[in-house]
Parts: sequence; structure tokens; C-alpha cells
Amino acid sequence: MCNNVNIETQLRRFIRHYTETINLEKFIFLNRNVKYDKLSIDWAVTFEYLKEKEKALTTSFWTSKKRRKKIQRIIEEIPTIEQCKKSNFDIYKNWKCVRCGRKRETFHHVWLCNSENKKMKKIIKDAFDLMVNEIKSIDKYTLDEGNFYDYVWNETFSKLFYSKTQFTFIDIIKGIFPLGLTEYLTLKVKMNLKDRNTISVLFLDFIYDETKLIWYERCNRQIEKEKKLRINRKRKFMRNKSINGRLEDRRLPIRNPKIKAEGLLRGIYFNQKTLDFIIHVILIISY
Repeated sequence: MCNNVNIETQLRRFIRHYTETINLEKFIFLNRNVKYDKLSIDWAVTFEYLKEKEKALTTSFWTSKKRRKKIQRIIEEIPTIEQCKKSNFDIYKNWKCVRCGRKRETFHHVWLCNSENKKMKKIIKDAFDLMVNEIKSIDKYTLDEGNFYDYVWNETFSKLFYSKTQFTFIDIIKGIFPLGLTEYLTLKVKMNLKDRNTISVLFLDFIYDETKLIWYERCNRQIEKEKKLRINRKRKFMRNKSINGRLEDRRLPIRNPKIKAEGLLRGIYFNQKTLDFIIHVILIISY
């Protein structure tokens, strides 16, 4: 029984569903995701992108490593200089971006640094060209390229800038897929769910692979600089005397979600999808 309702599925399956629902709610209601409360996000595509193409009973180190790196992006915790200050403030306290040497290296600056401007513009164009070519490769769909590009270039998700309120291309780099683009593919191109999700994940994977090269190049510069300053692994693991790095950026809005596995109960009562219900509740709380 759950809330005095008979559970008709197997107990193990029900417990797994319950755990997944609780974890989903915890993730969506993280302080770092507060921006997405009032934005239209296709979380289904985002989670499909994070899963990787791995069978249920198969585990590989390569897939686990890639999934970890994707999760680092989505929570903005790749080892940038500002992130390293949290654990090694004494070493990195006066460091700036290793490429431009002028600005603080946050997650957003990695992609906004002037030294990578041309590369990033090319990645944006190539990513949407890839989506067009993939759609055209499926004979059953007709795509008006002019209308598609007019729609894309007029939306903020195709633009490279940082915003606390708007969906930009940096959010796509994190692996978050805009619901507006999903709706365009559904309503204008008439794509079915399977083909739409496949192409959307290919689109996100392409962006991940291309931006990964930019990040690797930056890491190589970082390693060279650390070698010149004789900063080795032992020094990094030394205890820090200062706690300033740990106190930065902690003034985040307090969030008190009042739902707990409600998506699961909705599925029991009304056969409603867990993710759809949770997103619906987020929108109600936000507005």
C-alpha cells in the first residue's frame, strides 16, 4: 500500500520508481537550477543525453567517465580557476583566466573568453547545420530550412552570452535542451518522439565533443603554467590556511519545495508521467 492505495506493480520496481522520483525532485530543486524554474526546458531530452548509449545490464569505465564529465557541466563544476579556489585558495587566489589573463575564470567565462570567440561561433553554426542535415537524411520529414534558421537565429538559445534569466547557448553547452526547439520540431516538422529525441541527443553530443576540444586546450595551458610554478599534486593536497575560497558565491536563494514523491502518487492515481507533473508543479511555484 502507498497512501492507502494498492500497489499493483512488483515491489522492487515500485521502490526503484520511488527512488528515481525523489532524486529527480532533489535535482530539479537544487539552488543552482533556480534559473530554470521560469524557463521552458525539455528535461526528457536532457536526461536522455546524460544516460549515454549503454544497456541496462552493462557498465563501462569509458561511459561512466563521460557521464561524470557531462554531469560536471550541467552543475557547472568543471575544474575552472574559480572552482579550484574552493579547495586550493592559497594557490589560486590571484589567478585569472590562463588564456586571456584578465578575467576571473568561471564556468561561463570558459566559453565566453575572447580568445575562443571565433571557434564558439563556428560550433554554434555547425551544431544547427548538423540538426538540419540529420532531419533531411530522414526521408519522411520535410524541413523548410529558411524558416528553421529564421526561428533559430532569432531565439536567445542560439546566442553566446551569460544571463540569469534567459536561455542561452551556454545552457545548451551544459546539456540542457530548450523546449521551444522541441515544439518547433514537433509542430512544424511533424517529427515523432523517437526521431526527435535521437536527433536532439546527437545535437547535444556534437556540441559536447566540439566544446571538449576547447576545454582540453585550456587545460593544457593550465598544466604548463602549473609546471613552471612547480605546483605539483602534493602541493595541491596540502591543507589550506585560508577559507575565503569556500565562502564565495554562497548567497543563494532559499528554496523550500513542498512536494515529496508527488509525481509518483500522480502516476498511481491518474497514470500521469512523473516528469510532466514535477515540471507542472515547478511552474506553479515559480509564478
